[in-house]
Amino acid sequence: SSHMPNFTLGGDEFYDYSPNYTDGDCAKKILPGGDLNEKYKRFLDLIAEFASLCIDVEGEMIPMIFRPFHQCNGNWFWWGQDFVSDDDFISLFRYTIDYLMGEKGVDNFLVAYSPNGPVEDQADYLKRYPGDDYIDILGLDYYHDKPHTGDGFFRKLTDSLDIIYVLANERKKISALTE
Repeated sequence: SSHMPNFTLGGDEFYDYSPNYTDGDCAKKILPGGDLNEKYKRFLDLIAEFASLCIDVEGEMIPMIFRPFHQCNGNWFWWGQDFVSDDDFISLFRYTIDYLMGEKGVDNFLVAYSPNGPVEDQADYLKRYPGDDYIDILGLDYYHDKPHTGDGFFRKLTDSLDIIYVLANERKKISALTE
């Protein structure tokens, strides 16, 4: 995963979605045409450089799962649904993958899409989905934050994973519990 900083703030504050930045400002500013696009590309360049250095003892690239913008349907990261529109999120996700794999030539990543659970149905899960051309793994992050007897966590988890499994099968993708 990549806990990307809120690029409008200048630090490492991936969790900062303060009132000045709750209108998708960060996403708009780091996409092409935004005044922070070059800053974002420098960040992505670091990811591409790291990927290029991951070589095994045989000299082969080490495959990795890249899971950007995880838990995108939550409201605890600047890329969450309360702060970045679905359309801007999809554009940002696609731009990120296009830049890394297209422009920078990263070819040892499998890309995971992993919203937070539970998910109600396929439409709920796919609300911010960047598309089959961008995703290799359909995942789900789901925590049992406040467990208590009878809370239904395992039923919700199982139901959510069933939804993802069906979608992954239909799309010939891998399904996973990603966190």
